[in-house]
Amino acid sequence: MFYFAKWSDASRDIAIMSDAIAYRSPTVQWLALYKRLTGFHEFPWGFHLYFDDQHLHLIPKAHFSPEEIAHFRKLISPQS
Repeated sequence: MFYFAKWSDASRDIAIMSDAIAYRSPTVQWLALYKRLTGFHEFPWGFHLYFDDQHLHLIPKAHFSPEEIAHFRKLISPQS
């Protein structure tokens, strides 16, 4: 889990891949596989991704195009 006193100091580098989300900063590397998702909620400003019942990860929509948001929504949706 990442905690920053000032969120403006946090890295904004995230990679949305077909099977996972990756985050990298000079001191941290984090990889979250979509198959480990236990749930998600979508809001007008972003997504909350749940990988367990104690933590969530926030993915803002601010720099995504509508097409990228639709694609990401498909990636994290449960497969039927």
